[in-house]
Amino acid sequence: DNYQRRHPGEERDVNTHAQSHAHNAVWRKMIVQWCYNVVDHIQVDREIVYVTINILDRFLATQERTKSQATSAQVSEPCPSSPLSPPSHGRDSTNGTNTCTQSESHSHSHNCRKYLTNRRDYEAAVMTSLLITLKLQGISSSVLSVHDLIKMSRHAVTAADILSTGKDIVRSLTWNKRLPTAARFVHVLVDLFTHMHADVHSSVATLDRQALFDESIFLIELTVQEERCSTERPSLVAWMAFENALDSIGLHLDNLEEIRSSFRTTVARVLELDYDVSVPLYRLIRSLYNKSSSIRSGNSNTSGYNQRNSDWI
Repeated sequence: DNYQRRHPGEERDVNTHAQSHAHNAVWRKMIVQWCYNVVDHIQVDREIVYVTINILDRFLATQERTKSQATSAQVSEPCPSSPLSPPSHGRDSTNGTNTCTQSESHSHSHNCRKYLTNRRDYEAAVMTSLLITLKLQGISSSVLSVHDLIKMSRHAVTAADILSTGKDIVRSLTWNKRLPTAARFVHVLVDLFTHMHADVHSSVATLDRQALFDESIFLIELTVQEERCSTERPSLVAWMAFENALDSIGLHLDNLEEIRSSFRTTVARVLELDYDVSVPLYRLIRSLYNKSSSIRSGNSNTSGYNQRNSDWI
């Protein structure tokens, strides 16, 4: 459509795994948390995690599509188990063994890798996606090196694993589009909301603007853990996160509902989206927020994202 032609990086299928549900849900939450811990530790923009998981999602989608094409008639023998997995669980989830074809048995090559089911391979894909994102952002390898990641994995993943996985990811994906992240859209939404009405601009103090932005970003970071959110356009995720932030912050304006209605009409027209159709995403983000609030209220550390421990969880 017209919006997509103007913003070619934001097609609905920008995450090509949209309908695949390739991630193990538990693993996804763990690695998203880990990625935020790492970027906090090396003090780089947390938006990097959003891009990292986008790369990982798209790569896993290619693996799921090709998984069904694997030849089942090949003779197989055991591949090394992931050192990170406990002995009782360090096996392939389908038949109890990590397998590769006989011709590949002497090396754990990229053709033998099981990114969707083998924890070691999955971790290698996560780490490599993070390294690729840092490189795309122009961040020096001195900030986070392959050696650093290997130490964080407690040496379960090797430099050879990361090199091989990097080749797989680069071959599998296209790199001709720049991803517009949800955080970038939030900047625009906050400015639009506070400037489209004079009374809002005068009533919303600088602290309130910052609170709106911070709350929206926090909600976007929650959505990264949820695969259902990754199927949506970044602009829509930003919009529904912002709507939730408005409800959470609780601005005190006499005509707030009228202002919000006008704001929604403007955003819907610009993004060529229907607010009513977007309500399920709003509710999903609200649910994630409520779960997070419940967890934080029972944790002395008010935000799990701010932990500085960068070891693999």
